[in-house]
Amino acid sequence: MRRAMPRFPVFVAAFACAFGAAFPATKAVSSATSADDDSAAVAREYFLRARDAERRGDAATALEAYGQAFHRDPKSRDLCFLYLGRLAGAGEVDSAVATARACERLAGTGDKAALDVSERKVLGAVALRAGDRASALRHYRAAHDLDGDDGDVLLVLSGLYEAAGEWEAYLGVAEPLLRRLDYPSALLDRIARAYGRLDRPDSALLPLLREAWEETGTPAYGQALAIVYEAQDRPLSLLDVARSLAEAEPGPGADWMLARAYAGADRPDSALIVSERLLKDPDAGDLPGVRYLRASLLFDRGRYKESLKLASALAREFPDVAADHLLAGSAAMELRDPGARASLEKAYALAPGDPDIRARLAYADYVAGDTARASSRLVYAEGDPEERLMLEGAAQGRLARELEPRGAWERPSVYSDSVAARRHRLEAVARFEKVIARNSGQRAALFEAAAHLERLGERERAKELLRRLIAKDTANALAMNYLAYTLIEQDTVTDAEREESGRLLARALELAPENGAYRDSKGWWYYRAGEYDSAYTWLTAATEAIPGDPSILEHMVLVLHALGRRPEACEAWHKLQRLDPGHAGLFLHCPEEPKPAAGSRKSVH
Repeated sequence: MRRAMPRFPVFVAAFACAFGAAFPATKAVSSATSADDDSAAVAREYFLRARDAERRGDAATALEAYGQAFHRDPKSRDLCFLYLGRLAGAGEVDSAVATARACERLAGTGDKAALDVSERKVLGAVALRAGDRASALRHYRAAHDLDGDDGDVLLVLSGLYEAAGEWEAYLGVAEPLLRRLDYPSALLDRIARAYGRLDRPDSALLPLLREAWEETGTPAYGQALAIVYEAQDRPLSLLDVARSLAEAEPGPGADWMLARAYAGADRPDSALIVSERLLKDPDAGDLPGVRYLRASLLFDRGRYKESLKLASALAREFPDVAADHLLAGSAAMELRDPGARASLEKAYALAPGDPDIRARLAYADYVAGDTARASSRLVYAEGDPEERLMLEGAAQGRLARELEPRGAWERPSVYSDSVAARRHRLEAVARFEKVIARNSGQRAALFEAAAHLERLGERERAKELLRRLIAKDTANALAMNYLAYTLIEQDTVTDAEREESGRLLARALELAPENGAYRDSKGWWYYRAGEYDSAYTWLTAATEAIPGDPSILEHMVLVLHALGRRPEACEAWHKLQRLDPGHAGLFLHCPEEPKPAAGSRKSVH
């Protein structure tokens, strides 16, 4: 029997056959790898030449060398984007577009494209140069998604969105760009215009404008911010900005704004100090606005002689300005000066439709004992019927306030007549109600009628009109506060009325957070609810807004007493007594107030 032959030689033969068949392919791969290595080496050589040319400042040679490098190694993504960036910089648009396609193919396509920020930016730049805004926008948006703080991306996107009129998207990139560039005024102006395109109110821009002012201290931003605050009736914010401007850039311009800010924030003594400084300034002392402001402040503080002197001088220099004659006549009347009527007649001749002027003249008639003539002054014979009724109602109401007895803290009136004051209030109501009968949505008539009715003790009618007004005008903070305070001042307040007044005050304060009267109402609301700590917080805020207001001080005395803080209650009571001795009958029994030290003076607060 023959022995079986070993199988190894057969395996070797099979392997040899297989290896022989595979060898040509292996040789080909080896040759290709060798060729690739050679190309990469040559590409690297061109790359080094390009970098050397760039260091020498030879951009043309560098661009050619980068092109050769990419041509030798067309699979290199890094070389592709390097070459593309140089093409874009050189303005070689056609070559750049072709190269961009190659770069995108190397990176992948669509959502799977794994491109970093720099690659997206160069592709976007090429698309922009080629006029392909859609592709540019696509790449820069993708770059922004990868790095939302990249300044170049924000700058280009802001331009693209602005050109396309995509204002929401524009603001989304322009506002962070503004911060990166340290708040340039030109860009802030463009952002403001974008807000206008979107029909957003000035208040929407306010946080950004305030941020620019706080971060840079640029006076132009402070002045713009002050204008917005003044327009929005934000007296405390306006005062804060005006003070900062006056410290940063002292001068008549800053002082003029500061004086107005103090006056608007119910700080007349500080306003007077600044206005006096302005009058002494050679560049501002002769300005009629400065002089009129000071004359008005002096009048409000009861310094009628000084007010009359300034107002009379203005009236002589500017005989066609009714306001100057009105102020001079009003100051003269307080002083029982016989020239009062003549000044008021001049004001009336210049502005016969002004209800304040007519009311002051009618008051002068009362002082002279000519009540018939006083009544005739308040009749408007010409014009639209509704307008005539509104003007007559305003004049009747203004005269009623003139005729009412003044508070104990005020200068005694030249003439007072409570019965006549009530009669004229009723006349005012009658006219406003005629307007409402003609036009149920006349907002000014609804408010004025309600306010006069409340003063006449007709609270139910007043509340009904105020509710009608607020239903029509959901942003009328004045009406909301008036209704809320009317509700909580009642002897008995129902749970529903307390809840209603709370909602109204919350909305009013949302609309006008710096209004001292609204803050006072909120504090009083808490007091009537027995929440004395919250009442104290809000009344403190009210005092900050309107320092020295007798009503707020009276509320504060009551709250401090309820909290058991007797020394502070007595301190507040002493302040109140200085302002209004008529409050001396309050239940507190406080020790006498220590007399002020000799030589103490008021200062600007």
